[in-house]
Amino acid sequence: MTEPTRVMAVGTVMVDVLAVGLPHIAEPGHVVYAQHEIESHIGGHPCDVAIDLAELGYPADAIGLVAALGDGMYGSYVTEVIRRYDFETFLQRVPTHDTGKNLVLKVEGEDRRFHIDPGANWFLDPAHVADALAHFEPQVLTLRPGYTGIDLHVAELLSDLTGVLVLLDLMQPHPSRPFDLVIPALPFVDIVHCNRHEAMAVTGASRLEDAVADLLHHGPQVVLLTSGAAGAQAVTSAHTVTQPGLRIDVVDPTGCGDAFCAGVIEWLVGFASTPTRTTLEGLTPDDLAELLAHAQAVGASAATKTGCVEGVSRRLVDELRTSQVSRVLADTRTEAR
Repeated sequence: MTEPTRVMAVGTVMVDVLAVGLPHIAEPGHVVYAQHEIESHIGGHPCDVAIDLAELGYPADAIGLVAALGDGMYGSYVTEVIRRYDFETFLQRVPTHDTGKNLVLKVEGEDRRFHIDPGANWFLDPAHVADALAHFEPQVLTLRPGYTGIDLHVAELLSDLTGVLVLLDLMQPHPSRPFDLVIPALPFVDIVHCNRHEAMAVTGASRLEDAVADLLHHGPQVVLLTSGAAGAQAVTSAHTVTQPGLRIDVVDPTGCGDAFCAGVIEWLVGFASTPTRTTLEGLTPDDLAELLAHAQAVGASAATKTGCVEGVSRRLVDELRTSQVSRVLADTRTEAR
């Protein structure tokens, strides 16, 4: 029996404290009563991707998770959730700080407002990550820097990897970090995922087209752009594949980007067993359309419940694929670049 492809996820870990469906934000000195329960949920790229893959049926013991956790109550909560799965974990304990936290305020009819305390993420040690990579020997690696201890060491960590498919999930870095901190790492990256704002923020470009061209110029084979309900794009040096979004009743879109990344990984592993950069080079526009459709279905499932991972399930993703993928594929457009 073939061993499953080893997938490792590295990056920022958060506990999301979510207040959704608010009528408005309280004025100074005033009180707004939440119309829904204020909830706390596990979040952050490595936890989300690992849990999403496991909920889709991916073997949990083939998933490695690297993170920095504090010793406070939020760190205990994250540890408790992770223990429900059989991941191979590489958890760095930071006794001086609690785990990162994200206060998410969602006013009815408006986009989310994020308020982030990086916490223990600041202290994620490059040596700890390097040791985890050497021990686990991933075949697929997904990571998100931005407010971690590895932010300025990503290129160094990736340059030593051989034959590993690397997915970089972009975010706008913390103000204390260079806005373009990921650029030196891009020669060692195969896939970039981001939204429009993130692409322009990390490249300094004023137009999305220029931002994507800059990202591709530095080395990745594919840039995947997500736009929520508006859909997604896959851009290579040869083609731009544009696809509409799936239609769902959105409860909470937090975590949809990470779920999309999990869908990308699941599709690629299903397509090529052990995907490599050569796999990406051989993808046709039709293949990219299928990848987008599957990843969008996984991403959309995350929005059906409050929290980053609570909505993702094999059953729901299969239902979304059955009911909507034929439509989005029929409405997918491909343009030569």
